[in-house]
Amino acid sequence: MKTTFNSFLTFCLLTLYFFTTGQDTIVWQENFSNGIPAGWVNEESNGASWEYRGPSTIPDNTIGSRGACTINFMGEPMNSTSQSNGFIIFDSNYWDNDALPCVPGNFGTGPVPGPHLAHLTTTSIDLSNVQYAALEWEQYVRFYQGNTRVEVSVNQSSWSPLYANNIPLAASTSNAENKRIYLGNNICGNADVRFRFVYDGLYYFWMLDDIKVVEVATNDLKINSTNYGDFDFLDPAHPTGFEWMEYSIYPAPMSPTLKFSAHIENWGGVPQTACGLNAQVFSDATNTLLYNGTTTDFVTIPVGGSAEIRAGLFAMAQDTGNYSIHYSTLQNETDVFEDNNLDTAHFRISPCVLARDHGVVNALYEGSEVFWDNNFEMGNIFLPTYDMPVSAISVALGDNADINATFRGKIHSFQYGDSLVTQFIAETPISNIDPNQLNAVGEQAKFHYLNFTDTVVLQANTPYWITVESDAGTNNLPIAMSHPADVYTSWIKNNDGYFFLSNIPLIRIQSCMDTGNANPDTTTSVPVIDWSQWVLFPNPAENKLFIQGINIGNEYSFVIMDVAGRKIEEGQYNPQQGINVEQLQKGYYQLIIFNENKKKVVSFIKK
Repeated sequence: MKTTFNSFLTFCLLTLYFFTTGQDTIVWQENFSNGIPAGWVNEESNGASWEYRGPSTIPDNTIGSRGACTINFMGEPMNSTSQSNGFIIFDSNYWDNDALPCVPGNFGTGPVPGPHLAHLTTTSIDLSNVQYAALEWEQYVRFYQGNTRVEVSVNQSSWSPLYANNIPLAASTSNAENKRIYLGNNICGNADVRFRFVYDGLYYFWMLDDIKVVEVATNDLKINSTNYGDFDFLDPAHPTGFEWMEYSIYPAPMSPTLKFSAHIENWGGVPQTACGLNAQVFSDATNTLLYNGTTTDFVTIPVGGSAEIRAGLFAMAQDTGNYSIHYSTLQNETDVFEDNNLDTAHFRISPCVLARDHGVVNALYEGSEVFWDNNFEMGNIFLPTYDMPVSAISVALGDNADINATFRGKIHSFQYGDSLVTQFIAETPISNIDPNQLNAVGEQAKFHYLNFTDTVVLQANTPYWITVESDAGTNNLPIAMSHPADVYTSWIKNNDGYFFLSNIPLIRIQSCMDTGNANPDTTTSVPVIDWSQWVLFPNPAENKLFIQGINIGNEYSFVIMDVAGRKIEEGQYNPQQGINVEQLQKGYYQLIIFNENKKKVVSFIKK
């Protein structure tokens, strides 16, 4: 009876724990829904100031900078989470030159000539009962000279530097960029904490929104990004620069050797020790585990720090089908937020298609107004590792395309080093738009197929620029875009020259018609993985493990692995009896539990 009571109490406490610690606790926040708050100090040495852009202001929240160096003096607004409620901006561009063309001779002609030194200071924030915290905000920054920074004052002390944006001359951040800066024990635990945002420079802007202080967990690792390629354009061991690019679809003769890595961040309040990575490859059709690899060199990640951690490599067989990679972090500590320790990637081995996009339309490329009426070519760099015959180029077009526009596919050789060199190789006949094959943002892509008159053979280990060409501007032929592109791997050419793209156009090359996709939403054979509903307890465990949220009407099997990826134990899971781990040595393990359509990998500690 006593054992039953203790197990039930443990179950209840762990249920409460997992449902009340699912995310960082917000201590203080401001989203500027009502403008710059009363009590904030908005000051600048010679009269310029931070401004609020809201739904009812002039200009409103559809306009960013309103000065020179923008189209018609109306710059791009901030794309923040709460942009509809408004955001704030220091518009150095406007204050210095509000009416004349963007040339150095017109600097200083605006209402408050630069350089500018502007401060925007929050009211006092009480962190007296907070042990570990971080300051978070969203931003869109571009500046010409000087810097933008955040400073902190504790208990009316002098201002100390907390963070500074490191952006090249005339460059900008993404729109919007999320920032998270950890606050040390010299800041946490104090009742009077103030932050100020400082624009100290000349030209362009700093936009801010959704500023908050969050209380962070003691132990929290987070996977920021994962890779199964190993692209590094500057690696001297890569002869062309484009070796080891990551593809979403590989033709079978190009079946890849996967190199597993993850960029892992410490979002907790203390250093995380013995941090590592586990990567597992599954066949989606059969749910077969093909590879299970773990870090061999474990690291300590300091508070606010990050590390790139690897988990071995694996050569795939030339077996067509869809595959999934499951990543999970390892650490000595018991992580509070297990869901952000996990990530999943998908790829396909096809009979004949080579693609880099994810198959879903994330955006439509329309270009800025100055290029709307320009002819253009857009495409991706591909590096086949065998002599690849190409019979067609496929492209996904946006649903607002001009159905009278025409286009064609082209192949160029491509070399990029001290200069960019392309050489035309082949092109398809000119094609018309099929209105039934157009795409809206968020859709699974539908493709136009541009067939070559004669098959073109691409030489092994040679970079090619595979493009779609339009004789009209991008407002006539919007190209569907996928996820972010590695630098120098996707390009557009117009009348002003070549420009590399930040996202991957949905443009593919293929030897035959294979309409399969690596995205799991397009298949019925991919396992259903529900990370949120299954909770392992108690963890750390001494005698037995149980799983909360499992459907007791189904049959489940399990495998226990050590940190080296060795199988320690396997069997059938019994919800009433749990899993006996009493015989395990103290240490770190992983439990894989699955049935015919469900699978999860969970870390646990044997104490």
